[in-house]
Amino acid sequence: MTLPPDFAFSQSNLQDYVACPRRFELRCLRKRAWPAIPGEPVQELERLQDLGERFHRLVYQHRTGIPLEVIERQILDHELSEWWHSYLEYAPQGLPTRQYPEFTLQAGLAGYRLLAKFDLFTLDPDGRCVIVDWKTGLHRPRRDRLQERMQTRLYPLVAALAAHSLLGREVLPEQIEMVYWFTSDPQHPEVFSYSPEQLYADRAEISELIRAIARLAEKGDFPPCTDERTCGWCVYRSLCERGIRAEMFDPDGSLEEDPGLAFDFDEIEPIEF
Repeated sequence: MTLPPDFAFSQSNLQDYVACPRRFELRCLRKRAWPAIPGEPVQELERLQDLGERFHRLVYQHRTGIPLEVIERQILDHELSEWWHSYLEYAPQGLPTRQYPEFTLQAGLAGYRLLAKFDLFTLDPDGRCVIVDWKTGLHRPRRDRLQERMQTRLYPLVAALAAHSLLGREVLPEQIEMVYWFTSDPQHPEVFSYSPEQLYADRAEISELIRAIARLAEKGDFPPCTDERTCGWCVYRSLCERGIRAEMFDPDGSLEEDPGLAFDFDEIEPIEF
């Protein structure tokens, strides 16, 4: 097995690999159907995933100029209504003037494509760039957990490598900012600044991840993760003989970020430049 020459690396599939190389192989290369559910109770998981998708759709409509009265006629769920009004009151202000909702950029790295699908990508003519990601998880993750996520590393990197295609000029890493906005804590977004040093580190680390994945693909040997605590949330756990029952999640409990509840646009076709 080798990686397809047109394979695109996203924050989603890189996070899969970091969490478990075997999961990356099954999901991203072999395209295996999910043999199990990610968690219990199933109905609540499906409800929350659907709620997150609908919230992203409302924000997209708002950012593309659909009148508020048209948007709000679609809101029939009380929880979604609360999220929506929190967004209207507390969404990040002072963003750059050029705004691209649900926008895709791609860049080349280590012989492959990097793909980033942004909830909201914003630019000023002088190169200032702010990336906004709407998080609809039940609980706000700690800052250090967010810092470790591939999304926090990949999105600013792709912006630094590819945003010049929108402006016709270089966008400097110190002009880039990543903002996470939470429906569970709308008044306190998490902001990550970027820098030349972080760009250098991210480019080197992600390049090495890509090369490691390519080597494993040639060998056809993607080992399962060593930390079996993650297996209870993995849809492929039975294929690795690591149990058949899904873990329970508690909507009112203390989990910072419930696995499986993030809404992800990574599979949408990229915009070509």
